[in-house]
Amino acid sequence: MKFTIINHMARAPLRLGLAGGGTDVPPYCNMFEGRVVNVTISKYAYSKVENIAANKVQFVSLDQQVSEEHCMDAELSHFSGLKLHRATYNRVMSELNNGKRLNLRLSTHCDVPIGSGLGSSSALVVSMLKALCSALQVELTQYELGRLAYQIERQDCQLEGGQQDQYAAAFGGLNLMRFWNGDQVEVLDIKVNQALINELELMLVLFYTGVSRESAEIISQQKHQVEEKKPDAIAAMHEMVNVTDLMVRSLQDSNLVELGKILQSGWESKKRTASPISNHEIEKLFENVKQAGSLAAKISGAGGGGFSLFLVPMEFKSNVLRVLKESKGEIFNCQITMKGAEAWPVS
Repeated sequence: MKFTIINHMARAPLRLGLAGGGTDVPPYCNMFEGRVVNVTISKYAYSKVENIAANKVQFVSLDQQVSEEHCMDAELSHFSGLKLHRATYNRVMSELNNGKRLNLRLSTHCDVPIGSGLGSSSALVVSMLKALCSALQVELTQYELGRLAYQIERQDCQLEGGQQDQYAAAFGGLNLMRFWNGDQVEVLDIKVNQALINELELMLVLFYTGVSRESAEIISQQKHQVEEKKPDAIAAMHEMVNVTDLMVRSLQDSNLVELGKILQSGWESKKRTASPISNHEIEKLFENVKQAGSLAAKISGAGGGGFSLFLVPMEFKSNVLRVLKESKGEIFNCQITMKGAEAWPVS
């Protein structure tokens, strides 16, 4: 007798990396304590799980316009095709459904391109997990959800990267995250007032160059620098960790001018950890935006492209937007969300 699932949808928020990004990547967080400050925004990865009649498993990436169909009992390799979909299905069926493979369609959509620096691939995995678990009536804590998503990406699919994105998508909100001893994680909610959130939303400007990038090269170089105990790279990582404490204090004090200085300081340190993080075009854009009145400029994520983040006082915002419009790319407003991954049944 076939088991019929109830159709479910889920979404998980994307995140902006504010400080410490890269210190959550082994081996640094195995040797020292990694710390990251990030905040989730109202851009999402969505997933939908539907029951289908045939003995098939279907995976659909709506934004990439790619679909696959497999025999339900076939062994699915997660090193080709829609590998994140395949690996998530494999994990859930083997670990959370007693090894019973189910006929279903798993469809996804993401608000931004993969490789844009907002943690979209991790949010995608978290949203797929949330939808599948909801359909199967399996409860996972936020820590379990983040950890399983990390294992799927980094262990099963062997994709380079850190740990902050999965936990940001699972928890949501404005958080300080600690990573140590390889798999130890603590997510601490940063308590701020709503006025600060309102001002931060006003001042944050996101700019997408239209160029997504593979973060693997950057992360590989960072890892190599740490493994080889390169003094400047490790010192830069330590500085990035220390910046997270200063950033938490500035947020709690609602001091956005100081926050801008700290954001910029963290970016300058990050650039010393791997050469591909920045380039001439990025630096030229950042200098032009600074001249227009921006307090800080950095790339969200590993670097090299994707989304740039600017902190701009209201009186200079029109000047900065004018500069950005003269560059090739797309400007995004930014709303902060305090909600993490969520799921709901659909008819």
